[in-house]
Amino acid sequence: MFWKNTSALSQVLIVAFVCFTCPGLYNAISSIAAGVDDETINYNATAVLYACFALFGLFAGGIVNVLGPKYTLFIGTWGYVIYATSLLIMGNNFDETAKAYSSGATNFFYAGNALLGIGAGLLWTAQGQICMSYPTTETKGAYFSYFWIIFNLGACLGGFLTFGTNYKTTGNTASNATFILFLVLMSCGALLSLTLAKPENVVRNDGSMVTIDALPSGLAEVVEVFKLFLDPKMLLLFPLFAYSNWFYNYHFFFNNAMFNKRTQGFNSAFYWGSQMLGAYLIGKYLDRPGQKKAKALQSILVLTALVTIMWGAALWVQSSFDIDFGAKRRTIDFQDGGWFLKFLLFTFFGFNDAICQVWSYWLMGQYSDDMATLGRYAGYYKGVQSGMAAVAWRLGGIPLTPMAVLGT
Repeated sequence: MFWKNTSALSQVLIVAFVCFTCPGLYNAISSIAAGVDDETINYNATAVLYACFALFGLFAGGIVNVLGPKYTLFIGTWGYVIYATSLLIMGNNFDETAKAYSSGATNFFYAGNALLGIGAGLLWTAQGQICMSYPTTETKGAYFSYFWIIFNLGACLGGFLTFGTNYKTTGNTASNATFILFLVLMSCGALLSLTLAKPENVVRNDGSMVTIDALPSGLAEVVEVFKLFLDPKMLLLFPLFAYSNWFYNYHFFFNNAMFNKRTQGFNSAFYWGSQMLGAYLIGKYLDRPGQKKAKALQSILVLTALVTIMWGAALWVQSSFDIDFGAKRRTIDFQDGGWFLKFLLFTFFGFNDAICQVWSYWLMGQYSDDMATLGRYAGYYKGVQSGMAAVAWRLGGIPLTPMAVLGT
C-alpha cells in the first residue's frame, strides 16, 4: 500500500489525503458558513482563526524542523476536529426566541477557531515542507498539483455531502448529520498522518535522498525565521502572499448571501472542483520543458489576466444585484432560472485560487531543495497569507459594505 512506501510521491499522497479529510472538509463546511447564522460572529471568529494561524504559521517552520513533519502534521489535524465540534455545538444552542446563540456556545466557537488557527499553522507548514522538498526540481509543479487536486477533492465531496444532507432544507441552517459525518472523516485523517515515513528514509523519483539541514536549537530556528523578512526574494513575494487568502472573505460571502443552504453546498462542490482543474493545468504547464524564468513570467502574466477578468465580473455582479446580508440576502436555488451564471462566476473564483496557490508554492520550491529552508519558506508564506486574511475577515465583521470589501 502507498502508505508503506517511502517514495517521495507516496509521502506527498499521504499528506494530500490527510488534507482531503481535514482542511478539505473544513473548506467545504466553512464556505457555506454552516452552523452559524450570525454573520458578525462568523466574521469575527474567522478573524481570530487567521490571526492565530498567522502567528503560529510564521514560527511553525522552526517547530516542524524540531518536531519533524509527521508529528507536526498530526498535532495540527486536531484543530479541525475541534472546530467541527464547535460548529455542531453552535447549531444546537440557538435561542429561537431571542434569535441569538448562547454565550457558552459562542465562546467555545471562538476558542475552536483559535485552536484551528494554531493547528492550521502547524499542518500547512508541515505540508508545505513535504510538498516542496520531497519532489525533484522537475516534478515540483506536478507533485503539488497532485496534492492540490486530492486536497480539493475533499472539499468538493464535502460540498456534495452538504448538498445531500441538506437537500430537503431550503433555509440557511445545516443539519447535525453534516457535522457528525465531517467529524468522523476528519478524525480518520488525523490518524492517517501517523503513517508518514521519517524524512531521512524518503527517496525521490531520481533515486536521491531528501536533504535535511536542520539547525541545532529552537532559538536558531527563530533567528532564521526573522531573517526571511530581510530576504529580497521573500520581500518581493510579500504582496502575492498577502493577496493569496484575502479574497476568501468575498468568495464565501458571495455564496452565502446569494444562495440557499443546499445550493451553497452544491456550488461549493464545484468551487473546489474547479480548483482541481486549475491545479492540474498550471502544474502541467510549470513542469513542461523550458527555462524557469520564461515559465514564471508567462504564467504570472496569465494569472494577472485571469485575476483582472474575475474581479471585473465580480464588480459587475455586485453593482448590478446589490448583494448583502440581512434584508438584501437572496436565497436563490439551483433550480431557479437566475442561478447558472452566478454559479459559473463562483466556480471561476475557485479556478483562480488554485492557480495562485500552486504558482506560489512552485516558485518557492525553485529557490531551494533543502527541507529545513523550505519549511521556513512555507511558514513565512502561511504566516503572511493568514495575517492578511485575518484583516480581511475583520473588515467583513466591522462590517464594511460588500462593495467596499470588493474594492480592497
